[in-house]
Amino acid sequence: MQAEILKLPPETLDIITSFVDNPLDLGHLRAACKFFLALISPSHIQLRVIRAPLLSPVWQRLVEKPSLAQHVRVIEVQPEPTPRDVVDDPVIPAIFDDLVSPPSAKGESIYEQALEAERVFVSALKAMVYLTSFKWSRMSPVIDPSLEDGVCTVLAKYLPRLENVDVLDCTNVPSWPTPGATSSKLQLHRWTDCLPVFSIKGMKEFILGVYDFSFRPNALELDKLFIMLRASPGLAVSIMI
Repeated sequence: MQAEILKLPPETLDIITSFVDNPLDLGHLRAACKFFLALISPSHIQLRVIRAPLLSPVWQRLVEKPSLAQHVRVIEVQPEPTPRDVVDDPVIPAIFDDLVSPPSAKGESIYEQALEAERVFVSALKAMVYLTSFKWSRMSPVIDPSLEDGVCTVLAKYLPRLENVDVLDCTNVPSWPTPGATSSKLQLHRWTDCLPVFSIKGMKEFILGVYDFSFRPNALELDKLFIMLRASPGLAVSIMI
């Protein structure tokens, strides 16, 4: 049986391996024979989980190598660390140990930097076709979803295996600039106004936390939650305001 499987094209075997989400199961498969040892390590095992800030160069690397992006199952977009913040260490695949963060463009606000970084991230996210878990812990997106694909649009339209979405909208975290500091051409697009994310089908868990002093609970209309529950029966929903 093993010999018959190994007669398949490497591309087919790579796709088969992509359906194994659990790193422990990947380890067992990796131990099955020398071929799977070479196929699974390092690309599959190292890329299953990525945790990094939006401005990390890891997202650009995944845009350049979309065949690797499809191996990602869990991502967490962290806030850019500041002296006042305590965040978990990033989880970056060791195969990307040559990554160098690009220098910030002079004169750009944090929002203008975020816009370009979001566009790169969105391109990488589209290639993560087997993604099952998404976590966002930073200020609201700045891409206007009415003009181009934004993060929530990609979550709803491009990731059919997505099961868990965990959003902490850190719009007014004390160490961050206030929304009033945005460029006149840019504005924050709050997750509570992102209709596509409320229509994702087949989800198991949705967590939304809002850290915004100007946010009012009535801004999250109940009809959005009803849409979400109809799309994903049995969904566990947690809203923290």
